[in-house]
Amino acid sequence: MYAYIRGVLALRGKDYVALECGGVGYKIFVTERFLQNAKPNEETMLYTQLIVREEELSLYGFPSEAEKEMFEKLIGVSGVGPKAGKAILSEMTVAEIASAIFSADSKAFSK
Repeated sequence: MYAYIRGVLALRGKDYVALECGGVGYKIFVTERFLQNAKPNEETMLYTQLIVREEELSLYGFPSEAEKEMFEKLIGVSGVGPKAGKAILSEMTVAEIASAIFSADSKAFSK
């Protein structure tokens, strides 16, 4: 639904940021890696994935299309939800995840 959102980083929470775009603040869940580097009041663009659940709608955001695509692949795996996908991307880069999958290194995901 939303390909990306560009706006000013207005808030940083425990596991999310709020990007203000056109007077609207979008709460977007992000990885720990992104959150550590996020600078308040700086223009930011995040590629987004809308997750629809019975009781909620959640936006997940990523600084690159590659991260977003990896997130989509991760949550496509049975038993891996959005929170687990975000946690994996918080600990590993896209290249590290791809390498672990390619080499069948399941221990890499046990963190």
